[in-house]
Parts: sequence; structure tokens; C-alpha cells
Amino acid sequence: MVLMFFGKLIPYFILSSVLVVFVFMVLYPIFGIHIEGSLLSVFFFVEIFVLASFSLGMMLSSIFKKDVMALDFAFFYNSPAFIFSGFTFPIYGMPFFDQIYAYLIPYTHFLDGFFKLSQMGLPFSASLPEVRGLLIFVLVGFVGTIIPLYIRTRKALRGISMEGGMQS
Repeated sequence: MVLMFFGKLIPYFILSSVLVVFVFMVLYPIFGIHIEGSLLSVFFFVEIFVLASFSLGMMLSSIFKKDVMALDFAFFYNSPAFIFSGFTFPIYGMPFFDQIYAYLIPYTHFLDGFFKLSQMGLPFSASLPEVRGLLIFVLVGFVGTIIPLYIRTRKALRGISMEGGMQS
């Protein structure tokens, strides 16, 4: 199960890393976007966000049998991310349950840390609370992927052994 998780994660992670480098090295200069802090810190932080996003996506695809259901749930879960991230309206001014929802979305943690590193020029240590939050999403996604895969594999193996036993 663990090898399946990383076997699926690694190619997508490499591809996204190439895209992140492209954005920082090509698109940012073209559009005149300047990073105040360390580019390496920002890159590393973005990669943690990518891991969190991929882990949660893999979890959804392992929980739901149909890809359409996983996509629908992901859309429902992520569509209000920009509104609840604190970018357009401060989180502390939101109603209590909206604040809770805001912190249940990885984008909220990403945006806080990204602004600290890229716009404020703070050291990477200033984004450690956000890194911890994103790593929790990575862990939840990992565990949430492994458990359904384990259950499905056990059921499939049980079905194969029962079919083999009936034929003898």
C-alpha cells in the first residue's frame, strides 16, 4: 500500500516541481512579480503545499469508487477556498464555524505562509506553523489513502480465496 502511494505520488510530484520552477523562473519575471524572501524557501514551501494537495486528492480517489464522486467532493471541498483563506476577508472576522472551515482547507495555511515568505521576506522559520498545518494534511491524506486501499485489497483477496475454495 505504501509503495502504491509513493509510486503514484512521485511522478506527479516531479511534474509539478517542474511547473513550479517554470512559474518562478519564467512567469514571475515576465509579469514583473518580485519575491522578497528566499526563492528556495518559497519553492520548498510550495512543494509542501503540493504534497498536501496530492495527498488529499489521492485520499479522495481511494475513498470513492467512482472518479466522478471524488471529483465532485473535491470541488465541493475546495471551491470556497479563496473566500475562506483570509485573503478577501480576515479569518478572525468570520463566524466561528467559518473559521473552523477555513483551517480545514490547506489553501488557508498555504496562503499565510506564502505571503510571509514571498512578500514579507521573512525567514522560513516564520512559516513553521503553516508548514505544520500542511504536513498534517499530508499525513491525513497518506493515512486516508492507505486505509481504504488496505480494506479494498483485503476484500479482493478474500473474494479470490473464496472463489478458489469453491472451485476445488
